[in-house]
Amino acid sequence: MKRTLTVIALGLALATSAQAGYRGGYNHHHHVRSGSGWGWVVPAVIGGLVVYGATRPAQAEQPVIVQPLPPQAPPVYQCPPGTMMFYEKRLVGPDYNGRYVEGLVPVCR
Repeated sequence: MKRTLTVIALGLALATSAQAGYRGGYNHHHHVRSGSGWGWVVPAVIGGLVVYGATRPAQAEQPVIVQPLPPQAPPVYQCPPGTMMFYEKRLVGPDYNGRYVEGLVPVCR
């Protein structure tokens, strides 16, 4: 589809630039020229841009890869020799509302 539109646009650009110097009528030897003869430049540039845009390779978007985090192991608490581990109720870090909550904390005694 893109190439078909490119060919049509290029054909129209060439047809309009070819008719720019011809004024019609029976006297074909007297062409009316206005300007410096650079009337073909604009259609050529437009046609070139259209062809370039149609033939340029498309940039493939890179896929977004979301990798899950590895599971976190709970911390391992070890007490020094001769002591035992107990759990005490203490205030621990804030929850999502910003309030401190109670939790069980390991303590060596």
